[in-house]
Amino acid sequence: MNSADIAAARAVRRRAVPTIAGALGAALMAGLLGACGEAPRLDACAWMKDPVDTAGRTVVLVDGSTSVSGPAGARDYAHSVGALLTSAVDRKDTVSVGSFSGDSAQITWIAKDRSADWVKDNHNEINQKKRKQQAVSCLTDLVDKAGRAVPRSGGSNVLAALTAGASSLEGAAGRRSLVVLTDGLSTTGCADLRAAASGTRARSRPSPGSAPPGTRHRP
Repeated sequence: MNSADIAAARAVRRRAVPTIAGALGAALMAGLLGACGEAPRLDACAWMKDPVDTAGRTVVLVDGSTSVSGPAGARDYAHSVGALLTSAVDRKDTVSVGSFSGDSAQITWIAKDRSADWVKDNHNEINQKKRKQQAVSCLTDLVDKAGRAVPRSGGSNVLAALTAGASSLEGAAGRRSLVVLTDGLSTTGCADLRAAASGTRARSRPSPGSAPPGTRHRP
């Protein structure tokens, strides 16, 4: 083998070494990613779970009865109360969201004591704006989830829900807000409006032996 052939063989070996190293590196990375799986998704609402001593409190209760959901599914209450949720976030309230059903207003809490304080431990204006938007979005999702929750029992007692919601606001030092999302039709409890809604009236029946209406007794 002459000198020219030797030089050409060395050049081929030099080009092959980076190619082999690159292939080995790619195979190693593929193996590591396959073993670890997909990267975990970050919870954009996680910061709201940290307890914060805020004065204001807001409770949102969603009627989970079939009269509200109906055959077409749950009503879109979440976006209809967007202004109220935005106000709660503006005030940096502590917010709880639940659904209610049944005679005694059995409340299923979707989230309890979520902090909407987008300023705490966050001194960057850009991050504050981002957290504020996240808080509104997270609360909207919670209300939507409450509207789609399976009722624990049939019927709804709106007055009992108001009482239970007011009780959960006890102890708040600042502004207290209770939002009840319902069609207003109580089907259980003392405020059952089904009879009034159907237009039925109670009629008195004559006692046995009494004269028919419009007749007179003669001595």
